[in-house]
Amino acid sequence: MGNDKSIEHEGIVRAIEGRNVKVEILSKSACSGCSARSLCSSSEQKVKEIDVETSEGERYEVGENVTVVGMESMGLIAVMICYVVPVVLMVATMGVLTRMGNEDTIVGLAGLGVLVPYFIIVYLMRERLGRRFKFKIKK
Repeated sequence: MGNDKSIEHEGIVRAIEGRNVKVEILSKSACSGCSARSLCSSSEQKVKEIDVETSEGERYEVGENVTVVGMESMGLIAVMICYVVPVVLMVATMGVLTRMGNEDTIVGLAGLGVLVPYFIIVYLMRERLGRRFKFKIKK
């Protein structure tokens, strides 16, 4: 991953707490820049808040426009954790239980039920995962 591409988003500094700078970014769907977006119901925008840890927190001011930079690989890892692994767990659980001859209701509930401990584990590992997902900030 030495040649990992970066992803940049424009944002506004909303708060500074020591080494943490809270940046609000406006996440736009791909079609939100379209000139026909007012006529289309599929365009959407969401406001997201990102915590950026930096040793230069005093350089920034609340309300200042900044750029938040993340690595593309962080997005791929997030997709794996949030989507791919849960789907694989569900399908594997349901496949094993089906082969064992269980009823469809049991198979379906177990397929969903396997997600509960998985996401509890992800929640308990949030600090460790947070160290892996580091964003940078620049003026």
